[in-house]
Amino acid sequence: MKRPPLSPDLITHVAVHKMTVHDGHWLPDALDDLADRSLAPKVLLADSHYGSADNMTLAQRCSIDLTAPARTAKGGSSGRLTLDEVGLVLECPSGLAPASTAALISRSRSAHGKA
Repeated sequence: MKRPPLSPDLITHVAVHKMTVHDGHWLPDALDDLADRSLAPKVLLADSHYGSADNMTLAQRCSIDLTAPARTAKGGSSGRLTLDEVGLVLECPSGLAPASTAALISRSRSAHGKA
């Protein structure tokens, strides 16, 4: 049986942020960047950090089929760290809270109503 040719898997967007904040909130920026370069995907497979209702709505508006597990509930355990609703670390598995946390918001995110 002959296999159909495989399409290439390419990295089309890279952004570096602090590891204490998950990257699911950066999806609008990533999709804007990809659209600006005519690289918007038709299908996006992602981890649970991308599975928020906001991201699902955004993907639908952009005609992108986003497949991602649902996010854990606010204050729920991510398996290792306990996160708040925006992904900031509340405590580690040992129950210790971080000394501080902060989230950066880019200017382009405010264009999506995420100020």
